[in-house]
Amino acid sequence: MKYLITIPAIFLIAMQVLSCSANNGEKNANQQAPKEEPTMNNGSAHTELSISANSFRGITVGDNISAYAKSDYVQQDTLKTGEGDFTVYTIKDFNNNPAGYFMPDPNNESRVGDITVQTQMAQTAEGIHVGSTLGELRMRFPDIEVHGSEIEGRTYARHDTLSYRLDVALFSYDIDKSKIPADTKITEIIINRQ
Repeated sequence: MKYLITIPAIFLIAMQVLSCSANNGEKNANQQAPKEEPTMNNGSAHTELSISANSFRGITVGDNISAYAKSDYVQQDTLKTGEGDFTVYTIKDFNNNPAGYFMPDPNNESRVGDITVQTQMAQTAEGIHVGSTLGELRMRFPDIEVHGSEIEGRTYARHDTLSYRLDVALFSYDIDKSKIPADTKITEIIINRQ
């Protein structure tokens, strides 16, 4: 008699354990694995953002600014510099973090002018991103031009339509680029209007 009661109890416990295991399996099968982000060419950061010769985050130099008026990833703002206060439009990445900004074109303020990228999460087709070095730029573009600015000492390397702001202050337009250390970092990438 004792065994007759024990066998059904063991059977019920076994059924509950198997049922829980099956439900857990279904739950795990329905859960999606976290989306793996592609890595940059140098493997140092992740990116979903691309910088092209004339656009970033779907915004192209020359676009009508009103096209982004109701956008959830572009917001009007003010940039204060030593040269004055400027209206800019902050661009957010896919996680709603600031990624850069664009300025209205000074020749037609209803159009997108220069686009400045400030996030390390974006890169050019050549793999250059904020945080890359002047040495990496020189390797990819041996003919790159480098100039300073006289008011704020901002120093830029330029190739085609892209300018790369360098983390060095030089207060003269004409500079000897060979005197800038190769490990000088890029702090911004600018898509210049034509």
